[in-house]
Order: sequence, then C-alpha cells, then structure tokens
Amino acid sequence: MTDTARASLFAPLLIMTFHPRLMTNYITICVSTFLFALILAVGAEKNNGKDLLGATTAFDAVLVVFTGTIL
Repeated sequence: MTDTARASLFAPLLIMTFHPRLMTNYITICVSTFLFALILAVGAEKNNGKDLLGATTAFDAVLVVFTGTIL
C-alpha cells in the first residue's frame, strides 16, 4: 500500500518537473486527482465520504503547492 501511495504522488511530480508548462500541470493535476480518488474509493470501501474527501484534498494540496513553486 505504501508503494502505491508513493507512486501516486511521485508520478505526477515527475511529469510536472520534466514538462513545466502550465497546461501540462493543470491536466496532470486533474487526471491524477481523479485516478487517486477512484483508486481510494474502490480500495477503501469501509471508509465514508469524508475520509475520501480529506485524503483527496490533501493529495490535491500537495500537487497545487508543487505547481506554484515550480512555475
């Protein structure tokens, strides 16, 4: 589970690092957030909606802060 969590954050950061265009960053954030939320919803069926919302928001915050510092 830890490796999956690392990969879900590491892959978008690599894409945004090596392709530092604004539109690439926006698309990467949208796609990776959708995939993260989908995998989390399917994998953690016992959790309720607020846990999914909190985890997705934290994931998104990391990507947005990274985008703000790289540009």
